[in-house]
Amino acid sequence: MKKFKLILVLILTLAFTSQSLSSGDAGVWTTWYKHSLVEGARGLYDIRQWLDANNLVDTNSQFSTHTICDSKSDVARTANGSCNDKESPSMGAAGIRFGRNIRLSDVKAVTDQEIFEPNPRLISLELLTRHEFKPIDFLNLLAASWIQFMIHDWLSHGDNEVLSPMLLPLPANDPSGQREMFVLRTKKDPRTKADLAKGIPQTYKNEVTHWWDGSQIYGSDLATQNNLRSHQDGKMLVVTHLDGDRLNIDPVDGIEATGFKRNWWVGLSLMHQLFVLEHNLNSQSPVSSAFDSSCTS
Repeated sequence: MKKFKLILVLILTLAFTSQSLSSGDAGVWTTWYKHSLVEGARGLYDIRQWLDANNLVDTNSQFSTHTICDSKSDVARTANGSCNDKESPSMGAAGIRFGRNIRLSDVKAVTDQEIFEPNPRLISLELLTRHEFKPIDFLNLLAASWIQFMIHDWLSHGDNEVLSPMLLPLPANDPSGQREMFVLRTKKDPRTKADLAKGIPQTYKNEVTHWWDGSQIYGSDLATQNNLRSHQDGKMLVVTHLDGDRLNIDPVDGIEATGFKRNWWVGLSLMHQLFVLEHNLNSQSPVSSAFDSSCTS
C-alpha cells in the first residue's frame, strides 16, 4: 500500500506540475538527484519535456501510414519496434531515420576538406598513442563488451557506402607508411521530393529499432525473431550441451544465431549467451507463465 501511495503521489506531481524549464535553468540539469524523491522526479520530468520540445528534431517528412497496431502491441514489443506510440506507430521502428539535436535549418553540408581540418588521424595519434603500457585498475574488457552490446541495441547505420570513399591525407611520418587513408562514408537515406520541399538536410536510417528493447538479442524484424525463438513457453532457441545450454551456431557464418552480429568477438558472444540464458530462466517464472508465449519473445 505504501508503494502504491508513493507511485500515486509521483504521478499526480508529474501530471500537474507547472514548472517550466528554460535553457538558463542550468541547476535543474545537475542537481535533481539532491532533492527529495518527488522534487527530483519533477526535475527529471521537466528536463525530459524541455528536451522533447527543443532538442529532438524529426527528419522524416512523413511516416508510413501502413503500420497497423494490434492488441498484442499493448503488452509486448513488436519485432521491428513499431507501435510504441499509437499516434505515430512507425516512430522508432527499424528503418526509420535518425533525428537531429539541432534545428534542421542549422544543418550545413560540409566538404571533405572541412572534415579533415584539423586532421583526424593526427589528432588520434597525438591523443591515443601509448608509448608505454598504462593500466586502468578498475576497468577490464567486460566494460568494452557491455558498451558495444548496448550500442547494438540502439543503433546501426548498416553497411557503409563502398563507392567514393573519403581519402584522408596522412602525415609524412605516419606509422602506417601510407600517404592516404580510405574512409568509407556512412550510408545515406535518399531524400524524397517532400524532403526537399521541406528543406530537410541529408538523413540516415537506423537499421535496428531505436528503443532500448533488446533488439540485439531478439532481432529487429519478424523473420529474425521467429528464427531465434523456440515457440514454446516464450523461450529462445538454445542447444543443450553436457556443460549447459548455448546459442545455436549459424552454419552460414559460424557465429552464434542472435539478433545482431556485426563486429562479433568473444566479448559479445559472452553477453549474448548470458542474456539469452537469463531470458529462458525468466520464462520459467510464475509471472511469465501468465503471458501467452508469443508475448514473451
